[in-house]
Amino acid sequence: MTIRKSSNSGIPFGNTSSRPSSPSTGQPYFNGELQRLELYTGAQYGWQNIVAETPGVTGYTGTISETSGGTIAITGTNFASGALATIVGTDGTEYNATSTTVNNLTSISATFGPASASIEPYDIRVTNPSNLYGVYYDILTINDKPIWTTAAGSLGAFNEGQSVSATVNATDEENNTITYSSSNLPAWLSLDSSTGILTGTAPSVSSNTTYSFNINASDGINTSQNRAFSILINSVVTWNTTSGNIGTIYPDTSLSFTYTLSATALANTITSYTITSGSLPTGLSLNSSTGVISGTASAVQSETTFTFTILASDGTASASRTFNILQKVVTISGGTLYSDSTYYYRAFTSGTNNLIINYPITADYLLVAGGGGGGSGNAAGGGAGGLIELTSQSISPATYSIAIGSGGSGASGTSQFGSDGQNSTAFGKTAIGGGGGGWDDQNGRPGGSGGGAADSPTVNGGDGQQPGSASGGYGNRGGNCREPSSNGGGGGGGGAGGAGADVVNNNIDPNQHYGGIGRTSTLINDIGAATGLGHLSSSNYYFAGGGSGSYKGNSQVVPAVAGGGGSSGSNGTSNTGGGGGGIMSGTGGSGGSGVFVIRYTKSQVGG
Repeated sequence: MTIRKSSNSGIPFGNTSSRPSSPSTGQPYFNGELQRLELYTGAQYGWQNIVAETPGVTGYTGTISETSGGTIAITGTNFASGALATIVGTDGTEYNATSTTVNNLTSISATFGPASASIEPYDIRVTNPSNLYGVYYDILTINDKPIWTTAAGSLGAFNEGQSVSATVNATDEENNTITYSSSNLPAWLSLDSSTGILTGTAPSVSSNTTYSFNINASDGINTSQNRAFSILINSVVTWNTTSGNIGTIYPDTSLSFTYTLSATALANTITSYTITSGSLPTGLSLNSSTGVISGTASAVQSETTFTFTILASDGTASASRTFNILQKVVTISGGTLYSDSTYYYRAFTSGTNNLIINYPITADYLLVAGGGGGGSGNAAGGGAGGLIELTSQSISPATYSIAIGSGGSGASGTSQFGSDGQNSTAFGKTAIGGGGGGWDDQNGRPGGSGGGAADSPTVNGGDGQQPGSASGGYGNRGGNCREPSSNGGGGGGGGAGGAGADVVNNNIDPNQHYGGIGRTSTLINDIGAATGLGHLSSSNYYFAGGGSGSYKGNSQVVPAVAGGGGSSGSNGTSNTGGGGGGIMSGTGGSGGSGVFVIRYTKSQVGG
């Protein structure tokens, strides 16, 4: 625009670019572009508005944080060089900008220090050097520090060795992402910086221990004040032994009992175990130092559960746990107890005794009567005691009388029969005693197995009278004598496994005078291996062998056979039911006593 004057003495006017190029100080000029009357104030300040104008504030961009402040761009009108930006809180508190840069009439850059968010929203005020000012009310909000929602103090109590999990939380008004951090966490604890979750494994402690630490929360600009937290770790005692039943006492096998309780203290040693309620079975005691329960329990009249509570302590911490011991009444008693890996065996070897069974069981048993005595005077062997062998028998609860037969005595003198063996009884069954051996020209006596006949072609061995194997019975006749001449000697007594040998014309053969072999079986072999009873021959055990007879009219001895029968003139083996050996002259061998053995599985009585 060309400079014009309103009159010869008027004030020049035009736009900004048309201002006089070399004005004198005090030169006036009307700036039509800016719509104001200006005055040139010299080289330092240039053209200034002669009429002071009030600035106006229309808005802002940028952020001021609560902890670090910030720079904002203020927009508005009539901003004069040298203007000052101020923010004013709701309580009237004013924060002046640490620097205010007037970019032009409509833009200011203002930098502020930290400002409290508690008094937002703030007014923005711009004051020109003329002291005229403009204000935008309640426009500015502060970027707040994160606000803790988790109260300071304990985050919980945990036991040593336990997994620890706890969470701290803070919120941000501006919905900025919060990051959590700590400079003094315990080494066993870790902090997830994104979620505020604390995790770890509680360490071993010798006493209850509190771990304290600080955590701060940051939104990337503001950082909260450190908040103090703590976690309590308790020293604890932990039981290793599961509660409930720790054993059953089966008095059939033994009233003795041993069990070791176990508890653990991670940093300490368990110093004591104490019964705090209930009681142990009579006869048992608790070792307070080792936790071993041991002793020999007194028998009970009825099945009893003993319940008790044990307190384990390390001197600092303690823990209780409740246990019980079941004590049963005697299930089976009587006789002499033996066992192998699977079975219990009860053996009765003499006299009359009771076998007590309080619970139904399934059992196998062997019953053998006493063997017959050997005869004297060209005499024959005594017959073996009758044998009963039964398996898988159902036995009802009762008190059973068990009678064991003695062996018959051997004949004494020159012409006598051997005595019969005595019967053995059990479970209502009878094993018949062995028949005595015959003497010169006499038949053998009948019995469980019969005695042998002696020294005449017309005499016979005694009958085996034990009921047959269908009833579990085994018994055989004694040996016959068919030797036509004198001094033929005696036949063998019958055995559970076979008849006695017959004496025939060829009496010079000692085999013709042998007693009958005893019986062997799987059950008998098991009994022999477990108890040592019976007669072991060629890796098998035998019972109830017949006694051997005299031989060829002289004193030559005929050997015994398997099963406990005696050789010529010798006794049958005790507890086998073997027959006694016959003798030419003198005293014949006595029969062996009988035996009863019952076998049942350990699992039926808790063994």
